[in-house]
Amino acid sequence: MLAILLNMRMLMDLSESKKLVLCEPMAIGMVLVFDILLGGPATGAAMNPARAFGPALASGYWATQLVYWIGPLLGAIAAALAYKYLLADNKRR
Repeated sequence: MLAILLNMRMLMDLSESKKLVLCEPMAIGMVLVFDILLGGPATGAAMNPARAFGPALASGYWATQLVYWIGPLLGAIAAALAYKYLLADNKRR
């Protein structure tokens, strides 16, 4: 879910406008803050697989590592499909 929110925001910002507006980086930052506050207690808010890999390597605990690699990939795919079929205008489909 964290990856879906972040990727959806990025797709909306980067594909809809031709130029960067000042509020777009702020919107991406706010999604990151929301992801950290929402996902922090549950997952440690590791939205980057490399961020989860380091502690697993240092501790030798690999039991939940697959979630940190599969989750962002599935989230990115889900966000791209949701954007393409639900939010994009007809010429972008």
